[in-house]
Amino acid sequence: MVDVYGTDINSNWSFSDGDINLVTDKANLGQAIVNRLKADLTTFIFYNRYGGNLFEHFGDKNNPNIHEYIKIEVESICKQDPRIKQVESTVTKTDSETITLDLKLLTISSDEIIRYNLILNSDNSIFINENSSELSDRSI
Repeated sequence: MVDVYGTDINSNWSFSDGDINLVTDKANLGQAIVNRLKADLTTFIFYNRYGGNLFEHFGDKNNPNIHEYIKIEVESICKQDPRIKQVESTVTKTDSETITLDLKLLTISSDEIIRYNLILNSDNSIFINENSSELSDRSI
């Protein structure tokens, strides 16, 4: 089986025994998703298909229209990653500062659904955690 997740430098730039820590497996895919979500479309001049406009409407009034826009934008940005075959997101929690989504991914090399909790904050910070719970259906 091919390692679709890969390995990369941990974006927290943490070190162990004088060497930079690496991130592998599903944590690497999660880190790559966060990097894409944080990137504005204008960030990379010569790579104009990386990132999106996720935070364009984040300061607007927190309502179902904004939630739908963010859901669509998250899915669109995630689909840019060549390892991801299908993606589905659901807004699970909102308040004046935070929107939380349940993110389901199907990679190109597996029929396993990978789930993440994605937290978007109004200060443009993004957090992602693997969600191993089995509380959703297999709808992807």
